[in-house]
Amino acid sequence: MSQHDRHRGMSWETFLGRRAVWSKFEKEEYDFYQSRNNIDYLQKRHYPDDCDQCNHRAGIKAQQQQLEREQEEREQIRQIELKRIAAEKAREANERRLMGTEDKPPPPPPPKRKATAEEMNAWLKLKQRQTELQAELANVMAEMARIDPGNFDKDCSNECKICGVSYYGSVYLDEAKKKRHLASNRHKFNVGLLDRDAYPKHCDRCDYDAKDKHAWDQHCAGKRHIAKSDIQIINIPTTQELDI
Repeated sequence: MSQHDRHRGMSWETFLGRRAVWSKFEKEEYDFYQSRNNIDYLQKRHYPDDCDQCNHRAGIKAQQQQLEREQEEREQIRQIELKRIAAEKAREANERRLMGTEDKPPPPPPPKRKATAEEMNAWLKLKQRQTELQAELANVMAEMARIDPGNFDKDCSNECKICGVSYYGSVYLDEAKKKRHLASNRHKFNVGLLDRDAYPKHCDRCDYDAKDKHAWDQHCAGKRHIAKSDIQIINIPTTQELDI
């Protein structure tokens, strides 16, 4: 066996730098030579720094690593260039598409369909009906303006003839009484400002305003409302009561 065959392919400094990852054999070997104060022999035998063959192999390995790094860098540069070319082609295609869209005239509007004779007759009837309804609405609005309860109350400032309520007190005209009446639900119901099916709801017989359905039902079932009602309530016995 030649002297070079005992070399382990690394320098002494590299071997010491790997101390943290030494194998069990490497630790025991190092401790053995150190205990005999013969570390120099271990270095010259297995990790020499002046072996031409080891240095040559180390140089070749370094060249290979450098070549691999250069190839990796060239591949990265090539990938970046391919991405740039693809982005440039996409941009140019988008510009050509936009230019083609701008140069292309807008599509013509769809042709209008010609109305049939039946449709024309129906449209003329509806147009005539619209004119009649507009005229009728104008007449209704004019009549409403003529008999507007607000204007009526202004002209007859002494009493509300719609509700039959006088604004006089014992002697003089009571403005507070007039104001209360005009703001009451009874007056608003009578002049059509409030719907009688809506709440608050007014009972003309008792002159009572119910704020909601529960209050209205309680009022209608109350003795005061029943006493003023002209309807006689008849209790019809059930079949169980008749059997008894």
